[in-house]
Amino acid sequence: MPDANVADASRPRLTAVPPGGDTPRPSSARRRPLAGAPRLLAIVALLLLLLAALALGVQTRRVAALGDQVESLEAQLAEADRQLDLYEMQMDRVRDSIGSVLEQLTALQELVSADRASDATPDEGP
Repeated sequence: MPDANVADASRPRLTAVPPGGDTPRPSSARRRPLAGAPRLLAIVALLLLLLAALALGVQTRRVAALGDQVESLEAQLAEADRQLDLYEMQMDRVRDSIGSVLEQLTALQELVSADRASDATPDEGP
């Protein structure tokens, strides 16, 4: 059985720093930023602008629809106010009619009372 402590001559020796004392430099591809990065950034910015324009269009349509709904509701409210005014006018007429009927009833009761009083007293005649 081979000894585990004996170094194999065919294998390179591992060291923390390669021979020559210099640390390995990264290749030029690693140091240089991606060549397509500005193009990618422009595409992303364009897509974001397109998305913002689309959202603005949707919101504009929603605002227009809400504006139409507000106009419709205002028209309905004006119609309801008009109907309430007509109702109140009718109620005023009914109140006036009831007042008139009460006055006539009171006058009729006075006539009946006066007639009964005259029937109750004997006529002093010849």
